[in-house]
Amino acid sequence: MRLFVGPVSRPVAVGSTARKIEVDHWHRIVCSEAHQVLRKLPAFAYEFDELVGYGYVGLVEALGRYDSSSAASPETYARHRIRG
Repeated sequence: MRLFVGPVSRPVAVGSTARKIEVDHWHRIVCSEAHQVLRKLPAFAYEFDELVGYGYVGLVEALGRYDSSSAASPETYARHRIRG
């Protein structure tokens, strides 16, 4: 069974209801960051869906590289990685 480290730094079994809640939580963060980046870019530079896709790449990297012994929360760390 694979494990997913969520925003509260506790493993959650993949496929569980808790996993869906974690995914929804991260989806809101990725979309929020994509909207903020989109507002700062010139018109028609990127589509919103493209930025969300790039955000998920950053999120996956952040969750893979996050060190639970660091002072930053997983959400703070992920926001920086999502923005690029």
